[in-house]
Formats: sequence, C-alpha cells, structure tokens
Amino acid sequence: MAEKEKKKSGTRTRSGSESIKRIQDGSQPQTETEKKAACADLKKELARLTKDMPYEDLRFLVAQSLVLLRNREAESLEREFAESYEAAGRSASTSSSGEKKKGKSNKPAQAAPPIQIIRSSSGNANLVINGQFKLLTTEELAAIAKISLGDGSEAELLDRLYRWLYRERRDIILDAGMSDKFSPTLRALLAFCKKTFTKRAAKE
Repeated sequence: MAEKEKKKSGTRTRSGSESIKRIQDGSQPQTETEKKAACADLKKELARLTKDMPYEDLRFLVAQSLVLLRNREAESLEREFAESYEAAGRSASTSSSGEKKKGKSNKPAQAAPPIQIIRSSSGNANLVINGQFKLLTTEELAAIAKISLGDGSEAELLDRLYRWLYRERRDIILDAGMSDKFSPTLRALLAFCKKTFTKRAAKE
C-alpha cells in the first residue's frame, strides 16, 4: 500500500514538473486570447502547487504577491505621470510657438510641479517629490494631512512633519534631500499639503 502511494505521489510530482517546464520554456503568448489561456493555466498550476503547502509558505507567497501588486501599481502611476508630464510639455511648446508667430514676447514654460500626489483606485498614492516617486499608504497620507492641517505656527508644523517623516518614512527625507526641518523642500511639501488636503482627508 505504501509502495502504491509512493508511485502515485511520484507520478503526480513528475506531472507537475512537466507542467512547470512547459510554462517556463514555452513561447510567450502574443494575442489577448493566448494570454487569457496562459493565465488560466498558470492559475491552475499555482493552485496545484499550493494545495498542500504549510501556513508559513503560503504566508510568504501572499506577502510576495502583495509586493508584486504594489510594484505594478507604482509602475502604472509612474507611466501616467510621465504621460501627463509629456503632454504638458507639448502643450507648453505649442503655446510658445504660437506666441513666436504672433511676435509676442516669449514667457518661460511653466515647470512641472516639484511636488504632486497621484492617487490610485486602491486608496494608496504616489508622492512625487523632486522627481522621486514614494508610495504612501492611506494611513500615511492621512497622517501627513493631519499634521499639515494642524494648529500651530509654520515652524511648529514643519517640526512635527519632519519628526514624523524621520520616524516613519526616513527614505523620503533622504531621497528628497531634506537636510533638516528648515529644508526648502520640506517647506514646499507643507505648503502643498495645506493647499491640497482638507480636514476630511486628515480624518480618513
């Protein structure tokens, strides 16, 4: 009986290996129909592989899947921002050319805002600051809004905002070049948040 089970298990393992090999070595789907079919095969294979996985392995896979989804979301937001930036540049160029033909004095094209927040459908958002894209969760965004809209002088708000960033998101401080709480970039971030957020956003 044990030998029978062993053979059965071995057959299933070999079958799974052959399926994985076909997925890895097969040609990339070219059409939408082929992609849908390939996705269906991959989902079946993933279900087969995870059927008997222990809790620890499943938890790891879910964590990795979340990372992949967030990266994909960030890439999508970056593409949208890049497209809107290019469109704004083309618009400014067309406007400048029209002024030249009319003999009007040229005005410098308006630069892209150094700070921008691009929201996603999931509730998370990308903070674009000095060309750096920083993914923020809903909770982080609400915390920044709450600090920015709080009571106190500008110096007090800058101090609170810097302390929060230093404690929770030091990567933003480093990548945006905020040397201290008197940084012009931090001051610009505070001004942007005060202009953009509402009291309701701070409570969400």
